Amino acid sequence: MNYTDKSLLNSVGLSYGELSLKGKNRGQFERMLRNRIHKSLNGFNHELVDDLSKLYVIVDNNDMDEVVEKLKKIFGVVGLNPSARVNREDEEIKAKVLEFANYAYEQGARTFKIGVNRSNKGFEKKSMDYARELGAHVLINSPFEKVQMNVDIRKDVYVYTERIKTYGGLPIGSTGKGLVLLSGGIDSPVASFMMAKRGMRINFVTFHSFPFTSKQALEKIKELTDILSIYTGKTRLYSMNILKIQEAINTKTK
Repeated sequence: MNYTDKSLLNSVGLSYGELSLKGKNRGQFERMLRNRIHKSLNGFNHELVDDLSKLYVIVDNNDMDEVVEKLKKIFGVVGLNPSARVNREDEEIKAKVLEFANYAYEQGARTFKIGVNRSNKGFEKKSMDYARELGAHVLINSPFEKVQMNVDIRKDVYVYTERIKTYGGLPIGSTGKGLVLLSGGIDSPVASFMMAKRGMRINFVTFHSFPFTSKQALEKIKELTDILSIYTGKTRLYSMNILKIQEAINTKTK
């Protein structure tokens, strides 16, 4: 069960995975990822914030569910943390942690655990010490016993309970371009997805022999392209009628 009060959320933390291992090329990969996020969230009021080497998407609370669904489909991200962003002030942090805890208790949670990640070493309290302090604050000020909660201390502070696993991979366009021969079977769509996951920007080509093949077959290809474009971004489908070629082959090989 998810014990997060969605009304408290205003940001989403993105975990990179293998993208963080790209050394001198990391900046280029991150720019591609940022561009993909901006395009995917076109129409949503959002801001990208790099907070001590972790990327956060700041969004309107009412858009949170839709934004998370779009971010889940972006290659190059391995995990999402829908979070409540607060200032790095002890009273604000404790107040927000208590809000999370009280909501979780109302939803049926009875035990809790608070983990603190102190990426900002300028914060005067050490991770373990502050986790114990926040835990004591919850115990004293609520009927609570336990919930899984995380506090990420950076320039700002992010409180969250949920970790959402995503596809990982590399940002679209980071490993070149490709053209996929797309059919109505399962193999070519799966191959397309896996190529895009490894960072390739792909377009599609399909062959047909209309009117000897049905329009429904071509419509199925178009439908597959639309589904794949959710993950690959803007793409093109080249549809080629090869009926004359087939007729010529048939005539010359009798």
